[in-house]
Amino acid sequence: MKIEALLIFATVLILATDASAERIIIGPLRNNNPADVSSVSAECEISPDGRQMTCSFVQIRVDLVKTPEAAAAELEKQLREVDPRDVGKMCKDQRKDMADLAAKVTSTRDILPRLTAFLSGWLQRFDAMCDKPTPETIREFIWYGLQKYTRTCRIWANPWKETFIKQLGDKWVSNHGPDGICGVVVISTLESKPIDPKNPSFPLRLWTYETQKVVTDKSVPGPFCQLDETKARYSWDARDFDRSCDFVEL
Repeated sequence: MKIEALLIFATVLILATDASAERIIIGPLRNNNPADVSSVSAECEISPDGRQMTCSFVQIRVDLVKTPEAAAAELEKQLREVDPRDVGKMCKDQRKDMADLAAKVTSTRDILPRLTAFLSGWLQRFDAMCDKPTPETIREFIWYGLQKYTRTCRIWANPWKETFIKQLGDKWVSNHGPDGICGVVVISTLESKPIDPKNPSFPLRLWTYETQKVVTDKSVPGPFCQLDETKARYSWDARDFDRSCDFVEL
């Protein structure tokens, strides 16, 4: 097991044994889908009879503002809508504002170096386009701005609660719904195993969380009920994420 994972679970053990036996801290558990950069954590309370467990979840998700494919499609869309004659008018109206922005970028120390470099490159391309508004310089200016979104990550926090019923072994199941006009049913499971199979009573455990939305009424017209019904799996042994973010939006 990785050292980082052991440190995380050691923290879980301290929190869980520091309070009553009915309180469990789970996670963070990473998504097993490498394309979905997200994790879930939960704080759970077990009922006195041990049959029910209510968990307060928080999902942390990291998405690109635009995928490279979406940015390329947006570039072509904007190019179709641009009239080179309008570029000249825009440059005449905005060149002074751009010059003021350039002066501010070079004189302000509070702007992060990476953002300063981006703004400098963006202003250079704006000047090149205004000096010679050709299809090439217009494309370069628009694409440079769109590319920033492919290097910008947006971080989301999503809280919710679920109540689970104890099953055989170390498995808990939640079945909620149907709800709403689409009759959505949410089926979730929490399952744990001992970190040391030779010592199953040891309180430190390895958790896996799975959840799935099922649409039971797809007769509603339009996109309202076209939900993703793929099962999501979060586990202690999921691979590390690989997503480089030059800029972050909260």
